Amino acid sequence: MESKLPKGWVLKNVSAIIESLNSGFACNKNNEVEDGYVHLRTHNIDIFGKLNFDLFVKINPDKVDGSKAELKEGDILFNNTNSKELVGKTAIVDKDYSFAYSNHLTLIKTTKSILPRYFVYFFVFLHKTGYFENICNKWIGQAGINNSMLKDIPISYPESLTEQQCIVAKIDRIFERLDKSIALVEENIDRAKALKVSILSKSFHEGEELPEGWKENKVDNLTSSIGSGFACNKNNEIENGYVHLRTHNIDISGNLNFDLLIKINPDKVDGSKSKLKKGDILFNNTNSKELVGKTAIVDSDYNFGYSNHLTLIKTKTSILPEYFVYYFVYLHKIGYFENICNKWIGQAGINNSMLGAIKVTFPEKIEIQQCLVTQLDQLFSRIDRIIAEQENKLQQLKAMKASVLDKAFRGEM
Repeated sequence: MESKLPKGWVLKNVSAIIESLNSGFACNKNNEVEDGYVHLRTHNIDIFGKLNFDLFVKINPDKVDGSKAELKEGDILFNNTNSKELVGKTAIVDKDYSFAYSNHLTLIKTTKSILPRYFVYFFVFLHKTGYFENICNKWIGQAGINNSMLKDIPISYPESLTEQQCIVAKIDRIFERLDKSIALVEENIDRAKALKVSILSKSFHEGEELPEGWKENKVDNLTSSIGSGFACNKNNEIENGYVHLRTHNIDISGNLNFDLLIKINPDKVDGSKSKLKKGDILFNNTNSKELVGKTAIVDSDYNFGYSNHLTLIKTKTSILPEYFVYYFVYLHKIGYFENICNKWIGQAGINNSMLGAIKVTFPEKIEIQQCLVTQLDQLFSRIDRIIAEQENKLQQLKAMKASVLDKAFRGEM
């Protein structure tokens, strides 16, 4: 491997180029307070080498480990424990902060032989290539890289600090341009999604006096049946079994999503909850508070079972199921379900009684409902194409960042 390095470069393990490695300290939810001491967590490290301060967790100052409560410019934070896809995220500390950090983060101080920003960019490159995912210890839903493993990671770099600085400066410049483009694309996506909400709001005359021929009624009065599915634990999942729809099979736009199908032992299927008919509605009754209330139309007949976290709704002839779903999609987008749901630790729910009491506004004439559904289908189809194009562009821009790092660490920059 040494012979393949560019001239003037060396390959050394992390242990040879660091002064210290120190993990932070744990602090449980009971010690979180509104006006406390900032305690950085895994979400405070992004995947491109920066700290992310969108969400701060603050803790009781009495619970702070004073030896792990300061960050200096040039320090490095490494995410030592996370899901296997995210473990290994690494960020540069861009200035001094009086912040503590979690035991799931490791503070790294480098020797003078390597620039901290070069080190971070190299680790971002390793993360992008899946290196950390390959070497990490894996447990159920979690992965980790301990200090011993971290010290053994090889890193290639030019011995000249001037050359390191040149590489870092080039990456900085290119990333700055790409980040501006990424921000513009993300803004376009946000605007397109906001347009959907605006269209739905106007379609349902939100905040206005209802036009003649419109009415408001409870879900209980608009449906012929409301019933949850059945539970089936992981021990009964098999490769070629009976499809059992779960919460992830409902997207936030009113459709079923079959990207991942869970299949279970046919002997464990509740026969009364194992068929879906075109025009049925599936409502996500239990999830995180942000996702509870997702609702989807069943677009065809399916021999599928469905989880107890999903509720099957059948509407009466007074309201089109497609219209009903659009209305519920709107309620989800404006945060209605998040506001009314029962909340527990990490989870939220809407029971059948709460569901039945929700009010829906709609035109009494089915023909007008159908007209609105057709218009929304056409408009949303165009907006979804725009969003898909922008999301594809976003992925291309992010892939360009990975390509830049690849070139940089092959000595081609």
